[in-house]
Amino acid sequence: MLHSITRRIRARRDRFVTGVENRILRAIVGRRLEVPEVSPTHDAREVERRTDELNVAAEQYFVDIDNPEFLIQKPYSEPVHFPRYLFNLGVMVQKGHIAPGHRVLELGAGTAWVSHFLNRFGCYTIAMDVSSTALGLAEEVFRRDTATRWDLEPRFLTYDGHRIPLDDGSCDRIVIHDAFHHIPNQEEILSEMERVLAFGGIVAMTEPGRAHSESETSQREMSQFGVLENDIVVEELAELARAAGFTSTTILPIALQATPEVPAEKLADFVRGEGLADWWREMGASLFDQHFIFLHKGPYVPDSRSPSTLRAQIEPLFDGDPLRVAVGESVTLGFKVRNVGDTRWLPSDAGRPGAVCFAAYPVQAGEGAGGRVNRDWKWSVIPDRVEPNDTVTLELELPPFEAPGEHLLVFDLVADGVAWFEDTGSRALRLPIVVS
Repeated sequence: MLHSITRRIRARRDRFVTGVENRILRAIVGRRLEVPEVSPTHDAREVERRTDELNVAAEQYFVDIDNPEFLIQKPYSEPVHFPRYLFNLGVMVQKGHIAPGHRVLELGAGTAWVSHFLNRFGCYTIAMDVSSTALGLAEEVFRRDTATRWDLEPRFLTYDGHRIPLDDGSCDRIVIHDAFHHIPNQEEILSEMERVLAFGGIVAMTEPGRAHSESETSQREMSQFGVLENDIVVEELAELARAAGFTSTTILPIALQATPEVPAEKLADFVRGEGLADWWREMGASLFDQHFIFLHKGPYVPDSRSPSTLRAQIEPLFDGDPLRVAVGESVTLGFKVRNVGDTRWLPSDAGRPGAVCFAAYPVQAGEGAGGRVNRDWKWSVIPDRVEPNDTVTLELELPPFEAPGEHLLVFDLVADGVAWFEDTGSRALRLPIVVS
């Protein structure tokens, strides 16, 4: 009781101190950080009216390109932007919780270098663009790489800039890399994205900020090619996304260009706050220039393709210590298994990777973990998905032993192609067995 009271007092103290610290930092740092004013370059309704015209201009941009090889070689052909492109992709994969086996739509794919990376990663990709010429170059990107995963059936789909030609809920994730700001009819496309995204899915995008259209490069692109260079105001985008049916919009406050290098001997001082004000002013200003945006359709629950915490509680539904079986005898054992982690277990029809199986393997008695023989000894797929805190009853038919002896049977779960539960901190069940 005393320990519980002490813990609550400490928690209240920590919340109070954190609140005071936040108010101080806001007064000191926030007072000098200017939020750029929003001054729209385009009339949104006029731009939306010109959707078809702008989509034709986007196609013509790729038709008229002087050096298509430059686009085929992207991102490697842009050494100045290469680090940022890879950083962007890493952030979208990490925070978009993209995993092998996911069905991923890349909207505004262009030559689809992002889709190609995700194909090599093990995703079922759909590269989609209004430009058929761009997608022809995208297919060439895939064809040139001998390691392309054609078994994942990558798709290249042209769309009319209005309706996404996919079934409702058919995509696990949607990625957009510096392309949403080219879309004139954003409300319509957001509704389409929400429609084709599965419940619990995420749209991961990186986009320029509030003054993008005013840059010299944007002005030149609009003047020369007639393409749309829009500004992205995340507060307005969040409203549009909510109206389209998304449940939340989040921003990841991180910027590669504003991340400082800290002398190794000064790390502890930096963590304690030295230089914090200067660093945050630079970081805060940069967050209005480039955004990592995540649109959520329902709550995200990690699953066994991209797990957070894999934990199982395994209880035998039989007596016997040790188990006794005869040589050549096959025995079926029952277990009660509870998901005590925060990750949804996917069943066998999810395919590899990520399908969760119940498994057993023997080790010689007295050898413990170091005596593991073959983890592939016996697996049994789980028939249905198992949510966190759910309990299921599973059976496992053990292969017959061919010779007498004493063994230790290890019972565990495995997310196929991802991880054994025990290797991530879960507790496997170990039972002695005597074969006679």
